[in-house]
Amino acid sequence: MRTSRAVLWAACCLAAASAVAAGAAPQEAPAAIKNLAGLPANLWVLIHREDDSGGKKFARAVYAENVDRLYLWGTGGRQPARNVYVRYELESLDPAAPAWLPAFPAPMRGKWTADDYPPFRILGQSGPDGLKYDEGPRLQCVGGYNATNLVRWWDFDGVLRPSPIHTFNMACWDSRRQRAVYYSDGCTFALDPATNTWTDLKAKNHPTTCRTLAWASMAYDPEKDRVLLFGGGLATNPRGGAPTWLYDCAADTWRRPALEVEPPLRCNAPIIYDPATKRMVLFGGYDQASALNDTWVYDCREGRWEERRPKTAPPPMYAPAAAAVPGGGRILVCGPDARQVKLHHQSTSSAIKQTWVYDVAGNTWTPVHGDLRLEGND
Repeated sequence: MRTSRAVLWAACCLAAASAVAAGAAPQEAPAAIKNLAGLPANLWVLIHREDDSGGKKFARAVYAENVDRLYLWGTGGRQPARNVYVRYELESLDPAAPAWLPAFPAPMRGKWTADDYPPFRILGQSGPDGLKYDEGPRLQCVGGYNATNLVRWWDFDGVLRPSPIHTFNMACWDSRRQRAVYYSDGCTFALDPATNTWTDLKAKNHPTTCRTLAWASMAYDPEKDRVLLFGGGLATNPRGGAPTWLYDCAADTWRRPALEVEPPLRCNAPIIYDPATKRMVLFGGYDQASALNDTWVYDCREGRWEERRPKTAPPPMYAPAAAAVPGGGRILVCGPDARQVKLHHQSTSSAIKQTWVYDVAGNTWTPVHGDLRLEGND
């Protein structure tokens, strides 16, 4: 089985979201490799190891195919004070480096530096930080469930930037327009990786009573030119999450489709589009009581959900990483067996992360003998 560029992004999602990524199974990337297509098949390769100044909390890693880079946006990394993060909120990974670097807007390249740029200073409960970091907007956009995903727009030297949030899987790649699309706090917005600039799309509406939604998932359907949003928690409705919503990219409008069947609501379950079958695959996630291991498929052409019941399935996974296998027809997931993970928030687990591949047409899950161990991760 050959897996290459797109599948590696699942590994990047796992490594980039943590402060330190260490592994017994992964191998260091050969020095001669300058692009992801040159990596070996069926083997986890560690292409970058973060120090304690980096990483992004609960951030969706989005691959921007037009610039061949991976993007992370949000808060995270080392905090010299409660309301200060030392790294720029938007970073990109160049596989030729490889390193996570500030993704400054094109007009500010050469003007802003990693040590000198207009920062967001996140409002903490401790008041002023005492480190002369009090300039700039102070936003209570992290640190409490009631403020996890608030989005506010600010003008920095003529450049609009949205306040960083916990994106989870609420982002996807719009291949038709070559942009990353995000949703939060009733706001639909996009990142142009060619210029690293943001646009508030000012959609005509938004998913009803889902402004405070967190931990949901999004995927883009290139055939219908629309984004599917599903799941999550904290939404201001009786369910507490979002049932299926569709965003028409051309019309800039959200709508709630009429569906006979939908998956049970869950958090942290990525949805992956398979170009070969024109279907989206959802596996596992967390229903805020336990981890799940059910498999659901959304038929983009017919606009309906179907629960699949394969003979064998991966173990329950709270927040698996997922990616489409190049060539289409197969989806890769990677995550730890939830039955081996300690649940207390102060505990850590070194459970080996299992790697599985799903054949969408054949409805079969196959384990791949390429385990990934990330020591010291929750």
